Amino acid sequence: MRICGKRGVAALLAVQLVGGIFLPTATALAGPAPSLLATADKSEVSSGESVSVQLSLSTEGSQVAIVQLVLNTPEMGWSWVADGSDRWLSPSPNATVDEQSNVGSHECFITPADGSAYFGQTVELGALEALAGEGAPAGAPLAADLRYTLLDENFAPLGEEDRSLALPDVSVFAPAPPAVTGFAVEKLPDKTLYLPGEEPDLTGGLLRVDYGDGTSAQLPMAEADCDIGAVGEGSQQQIALTYQEQSVSFSVGVRQPQGLTVQTLPDKTRYAVGEGLDLTGGLLSADYGDGLSLPVQMAEATSSGYDSTRVGEQPVTLRWKGFAVSFSVTVDGGDLQSITLATLPDKTVYQVGETFDPAGGILRLEYAGGGWAERPLAADLCQAAAFDSPGEKSVLVTLEGKTISFAVAVADNPVTGLVLLSPPQRLTYQLGEELVVAGGRLQVCYQNGDSSELELTLALCGPIRFTQPGSQAVTVTYLGQSAVFTVQVEPRQLTGIALAALPAKTLYRVGEPFDPTGGSVALTYSDGGKEVRPLTAEMVSGFDSTAPGEPVLTVSVEGQTTTFSVQVLPEEQPWSLSFAVLPAKSSYLQGQPLDPSGGVLLLSRGEEQRCVPLSAEMCSRYRPQLLGVQMVSIACEDGRLDWPVTVLSRARVDALNAQLEGISLEDVLPEEEGALQALLEQAEALPPLEREGLSAPGLTRLKQAIDRAAALAAPERVEHFDQNRLTVRAPQGALSWLCDLSVREKVISEALTQAVQRLRGERAKVWRYYQLEVESTARSSGGFDAPLEVRISLDDLADPTTAAVFLVAEDGSLSQCPLQMEGEWGTFVAPVPGSYALVGERGKEEEPEIGAGEPSAPSIPEGGGTSSSGGPSGDSAHTGEEGSPALLLALLLAAALLLPLTRRSRQRR
Repeated sequence: MRICGKRGVAALLAVQLVGGIFLPTATALAGPAPSLLATADKSEVSSGESVSVQLSLSTEGSQVAIVQLVLNTPEMGWSWVADGSDRWLSPSPNATVDEQSNVGSHECFITPADGSAYFGQTVELGALEALAGEGAPAGAPLAADLRYTLLDENFAPLGEEDRSLALPDVSVFAPAPPAVTGFAVEKLPDKTLYLPGEEPDLTGGLLRVDYGDGTSAQLPMAEADCDIGAVGEGSQQQIALTYQEQSVSFSVGVRQPQGLTVQTLPDKTRYAVGEGLDLTGGLLSADYGDGLSLPVQMAEATSSGYDSTRVGEQPVTLRWKGFAVSFSVTVDGGDLQSITLATLPDKTVYQVGETFDPAGGILRLEYAGGGWAERPLAADLCQAAAFDSPGEKSVLVTLEGKTISFAVAVADNPVTGLVLLSPPQRLTYQLGEELVVAGGRLQVCYQNGDSSELELTLALCGPIRFTQPGSQAVTVTYLGQSAVFTVQVEPRQLTGIALAALPAKTLYRVGEPFDPTGGSVALTYSDGGKEVRPLTAEMVSGFDSTAPGEPVLTVSVEGQTTTFSVQVLPEEQPWSLSFAVLPAKSSYLQGQPLDPSGGVLLLSRGEEQRCVPLSAEMCSRYRPQLLGVQMVSIACEDGRLDWPVTVLSRARVDALNAQLEGISLEDVLPEEEGALQALLEQAEALPPLEREGLSAPGLTRLKQAIDRAAALAAPERVEHFDQNRLTVRAPQGALSWLCDLSVREKVISEALTQAVQRLRGERAKVWRYYQLEVESTARSSGGFDAPLEVRISLDDLADPTTAAVFLVAEDGSLSQCPLQMEGEWGTFVAPVPGSYALVGERGKEEEPEIGAGEPSAPSIPEGGGTSSSGGPSGDSAHTGEEGSPALLLALLLAAALLLPLTRRSRQRR
């Protein structure tokens, strides 16, 4: 119902809210107002069902002869049905119906069947039937524009306006879909071949869903739940899809790598002695053919070849899925500490006159950092004595200031044999250990039958480090002759085991299997090496979850063992649910969503209890369109709980919102203020829950409309100030009666005078300076909606024709207001409250003498209650003599005319 148009005032004044139905105050009725009641046989229907709406009229003695009803076409998928032509059904035997069809509506007149002149009792007018159309959206309310008019026997309306009838709350609910009984792949997705790590793309895939009612439908695969986030590494990947607890799976192909290259070197390629290999930042590129490749972290590959004690550049080999690739790193050893001859040159016996040949010789370099390196012996490192005579000759090797020497033989009595008199004392080694030659002695046999003995040294032996287990031969070479002895190299042995980390799960229920996830063991080896391995189920024995207890589990690796214990609890009992704290809100308006915030569930199981915040995901079976009390089902940890909530009708809220939306500030009339205020009181009287549903913009617009009506109701106002030399006129509607208008004279400052003179010239003078203010006690801020007209006397000015009025902004800037002059009066429009200056020119008698300073105007306190109604000396006789009695008399007369600035009292309506 429109309440703020120029024709809606009377309707608004007539409406009252009685029992949820808007009824009129019919001025022509002598008795109580009649009431028309509508009831329905149900509050909820499914799509395609109908509902019957019963109409009854209670006149309670009122003199009513005819009821005129007009039914317009409803909305939201509903239609009125009868016999196909929108007829009223089952008319009361106490009434006759005269129907008349119009386009888009149906109209009928109901009159007493017995011919009596008046209704005098409660009359059942009949029933209308509404049908929810097939496919009507869930929650769609019954809607229609149903109006009735009470007519007397002369067909004259009783009352001032038609009356609206509130229809009962009936809405559409969506039936539960049939249960899914089968699920199958009908069409594979468009993409069935992937690179490892790609997300599954189900576009184009279709599933066939079979329902319990015998029907089936196609479902895009993308609407089902997928069990994997990314495709794995194998040649085939199973993808499982789940929909309403039904599952199905299909396979897709995964591309396999065809080659491997180094894409990015690791961040670290230079190391100190003893530092472990760090592959962070290194990337490999796996080639999958057809130009496709994927980056692989170097840390995912298996590395070999790196020796942290070997100084210098060395290759590192990475192996990944059967492919190998290498790159180089450098180990920095620091300063060179010493050099030794690890391997003698191939030639150690020379003939007289030959030159030294270092080929085959290898130097072992020891560094300050503890590392080592090998370097081929080169001629530029060696200084040998001249081979000009037979015998042993010394060869001096120099490298970075470090020296070592060894002997070669110049043949005179060549060595013909080498005998190992005694092997080294130690002949058993661990894998990776270095040869110890202590105790070894050699016998050197010469061609002439002589012999000599010498101590065995590392330089004569090879190899000196053992990298393979088992029996290994060590060859001793001296002056072209050799001897062999054998050592035994034992494989690395596991010497210790400890639990590095317990499994994440150490608490079990009866019947649960063992889960080693998160556990790890630390292994120690005979060569001092250490390793941490993930704990596996195969390493563990002694787990028994058939009965409660604390079984001790044994971890075994290569004969070494360690233990830890777990706890087995009795079988888990189901949780029982109750409310520790009820949700803050348990009552809702129709259509509002469920809000379980603030609710806390108490979960109990034996002596175990815990609290869980209630969330919307735990709640089901809430139907926001179903009126009354309903049970919301709460599920948590296999426990269930019912929570009663109440859904209330929003008919009153919707009706009020409709009225608020109909408010138009441009169409507000002064006489509507009372009706608008009544509507505001009606809104504020609603319970808090219903007030939540009111439109906030609509309420704001209503309050603005009340203030607007009050302002329009205020009469035109004329205020006289300064002995009627200044008059302010406010047209009707410009000021609310809640506004106070005031004018005060301000001090004319030097800055203002200078600003005026810059605009108007040096002869310009500020004659009057006023502050116009409007203060409001209304809801809106102070001010006025229309400009005010100001009429001001110009008789003070020396030349009224030079008068002008300026609005002075807070920053001192000036803007001129057009001034209409009629004789000695000027009129201008004040567009906003603020400061206004009346400006003119000095009279000739006010011109300052050449070289003399201009006298300053007398100071008036800011905000003082006085005004200079008499102008400056321009209104006084000028004698031209300083201290003249005539001048003194004129000044006294002007001072006597200074009157307080007053405002005439006004009557408020």
